[in-house]
Amino acid sequence: ITLSSPDSENRIRATVVNFEPGCEHSIIEANVAGVDVLVQCSPDIHLNEGDPIDLDLISRKFHLFDAHTEQSVLTT
Repeated sequence: ITLSSPDSENRIRATVVNFEPGCEHSIIEANVAGVDVLVQCSPDIHLNEGDPIDLDLISRKFHLFDAHTEQSVLTT
């Protein structure tokens, strides 16, 4: 999942829940249809809680885990 450009056909709308700035990368906690996701982004990006953002789903770049078992839910 990455931040999306407005013209991306794979974009989904999300809302920033928490933003953690960093030196090498920053972490966005965002809510997508009731599900919280973590997104790593450039340290040059600055967001606030409640900001709307667009995310791109790129299947080769994301991992899904079961919240209870912490096991991957994807098979490779």
